[in-house]
Amino acid sequence: MAKLRNSARRVVALALGLHWEDFDILRRHQEAHERERIAAGTDWEGKGYIFASLIGGPLSPNTDSHTWKRLLRDAGVRNGRLHDARHTAATVLLILGAPDVVIDSIMGWEPEPAGADNKNTGADKKTN
Repeated sequence: MAKLRNSARRVVALALGLHWEDFDILRRHQEAHERERIAAGTDWEGKGYIFASLIGGPLSPNTDSHTWKRLLRDAGVRNGRLHDARHTAATVLLILGAPDVVIDSIMGWEPEPAGADNKNTGADKKTN
């Protein structure tokens, strides 16, 4: 599994492993997003982000990290980098036996070329 060079891409099939309650959460988020769009008026940037600033633009790269740190602190969990959770997610997907194509999509990796000499086992796959 090769990491994509272009970090600007992140299209993930959200239906994977979601329950009906999750779709309700996403629908409520979409409704809140629409209220933000109306409130922003002509300041709305409307770039198509699902998770966006209050004016529809991209979130600051530090927003995720700051939110992650706060969640860890509030949960009483040891401090760790958000990227470490990414490694954990990839490992859990491997343990659960998710198909490589699914893991590639979720993690943002390019699939291995057909016939590639890849001797890695699930436990040896790169998880970054």
